[in-house]
Amino acid sequence: MTVLTGGRTIWAFVWEDSNEYAQEPGEPSDTNFKAFGNREDVNEPDRDNNYEALFRPFNRQPDTYLELEFTGSWGTDFVYTNPWWLAFIFGEPEVEDNEDGTWDLEFSVRTDEVPKSAHLIRETHYPDGTTTQTVFIGAVVDGPSLNTSVQDTMDVSLDGFYADERHYEDVDDSPIGEIEDQPDTEFRPLNFANAELYLDLDDDGTPEFTGNVQDLDLTFNSNAEADHELGTRFSTERTFLGFEPDLSYTSRITTQSKSEEQKSFYGSQVDDTLDHEMPAEELTDAAIMGRVQLFSRKEENELSVNFEEAFPSTYTPTNLGDPESAMDDDVDRLLTNLTATATVDKDPDEYF
Repeated sequence: MTVLTGGRTIWAFVWEDSNEYAQEPGEPSDTNFKAFGNREDVNEPDRDNNYEALFRPFNRQPDTYLELEFTGSWGTDFVYTNPWWLAFIFGEPEVEDNEDGTWDLEFSVRTDEVPKSAHLIRETHYPDGTTTQTVFIGAVVDGPSLNTSVQDTMDVSLDGFYADERHYEDVDDSPIGEIEDQPDTEFRPLNFANAELYLDLDDDGTPEFTGNVQDLDLTFNSNAEADHELGTRFSTERTFLGFEPDLSYTSRITTQSKSEEQKSFYGSQVDDTLDHEMPAEELTDAAIMGRVQLFSRKEENELSVNFEEAFPSTYTPTNLGDPESAMDDDVDRLLTNLTATATVDKDPDEYF
């Protein structure tokens, strides 16, 4: 008996066709197996038959159990290397050919574009030469986030649900066929040194580099739900509710920055007539412009996340009075009109 490891498992995905959901394996026109990123950690999908116990009079034990809707959940964590996964959140991007071997891909929430669903494919190669394959169909992302911290990689976390699955004990029986090798990640991974935060803390309309940032967490909050209907236990559609991204970060408090975050939270940075600081009656003017910019090999692979406003939600100074710890500001901001623009040197027609 040989104990299996992740080194024998392939993890990849292909897009389902636009305006289609939960297609059968082999039906999507996309046949380009894609990797999520580097160092993919796969959360084993959870399945739930959502049973109901049925009791009858004069008996404390269930008479039977009845299956209700089937629900499947999945997740994966990886180091950022490519922007393809953003289509799970926004749908296909608007593409501009720069005619220099690079393309700009703009991802945004649009009324004419629906976030994409996919087939997730797990293929296991056994020492005896046999290969099994499981296809999770109708995979949708619900809880995506992008984060990093000092001395760490730039990480992406995707969580969501799927509609159904097909398992093939012999990969030759799968309409998809054998993948054989883990797909290439295409680009160099990112780390914390590739991330920069720009904010307009003084409300002059120009975002400026924000120094001493220790960690950053951008959560997209796409709020997707699986829809069910009469006639089947499996979800037949998905619904995307309010898109409410937020940004959390920690920055060192220095002699130069000691008042900027507090003023922004108060809203008092817009009133220079006061000789003291206090929360403003209205925070409209404190909703600042800004952007988060992430890049690696700028000519080949760049990602810039932009937003019109970053409303100050919470503000908490930490480590006050602790001489053995640096003082930090923990800040949460709510974002509006978020867009993500990626510049790549790979033809996007091959990936969407």
